[in-house]
Amino acid sequence: MLKWIFEVKPGKSKKIHSLCIVTIPTTILILLYLLIYPESYLKYGPQYTKQFAYYLAFIQFLYLIAYFGYWKENKWGIYLYIAALVLSILVRNYSFGISINAKDTAWHVFVIVYGFIYMSNNIENKL
Repeated sequence: MLKWIFEVKPGKSKKIHSLCIVTIPTTILILLYLLIYPESYLKYGPQYTKQFAYYLAFIQFLYLIAYFGYWKENKWGIYLYIAALVLSILVRNYSFGISINAKDTAWHVFVIVYGFIYMSNNIENKL
């Protein structure tokens, strides 16, 4: 099992593989934390309700699926990641009234650009 996880398949990007080896377990931990302790955001302000935590958990679930697409270097992984980011921004702004700033989206922009750069060789062949 460890060989399957850590072995980079021929023709695949080692950088994309390394990114996913780090982000998939981290995303799972964040998802579990949000589901187990939804009240943890209440201390940040009245707009951060349990509903907000469940919304974040759903978005993390979408990111998790997108990371698996990244790992397999399928272009649907990038598109799902972009869709999850847009959904996240829209719902945060319109449903919860929480403004988005550059530091909130910096990681997401990095992941999207990183994916387009390192998957550019294989992206037109995958779906």
